[in-house]
Amino acid sequence: MQKLTIKALIATTASMLALSAVAQNTHTDSTSSEIGASSATTTTTTTSSANKRSPTRYMDDKTISTKVNAKYLVDEDLKSRHLKVRTYKGVVHLTGYAASQDQADHAVAIAKDIDGVKAVKSSIQVKADN
Repeated sequence: MQKLTIKALIATTASMLALSAVAQNTHTDSTSSEIGASSATTTTTTTSSANKRSPTRYMDDKTISTKVNAKYLVDEDLKSRHLKVRTYKGVVHLTGYAASQDQADHAVAIAKDIDGVKAVKSSIQVKADN
């Protein structure tokens, strides 16, 4: 016989829903040659929160990325459609292409100027438009 027990913790902030769960699987097995003998196995699975973001940090990161993208869209000197912005724990990661090194540097400067940004890592490649 198998029994599965799940304990869940649900937290919400703004429009974010976070779910933390612990699953416990108990399996009891009896063999026909040993009537009444059984063995039980319990497995508990949890997710490590050491490298995970809290719901608040997740929302802060999303807010930072949105602000950076908004600044890129209104900047007439920057072709933002070629840039991708990701934020993790306050560190902005920029990838994509820029038409010149000046544009790549300008994209980094804009990102650094956003409130909440701890650092900016750029992997922007300079590639002239055809």
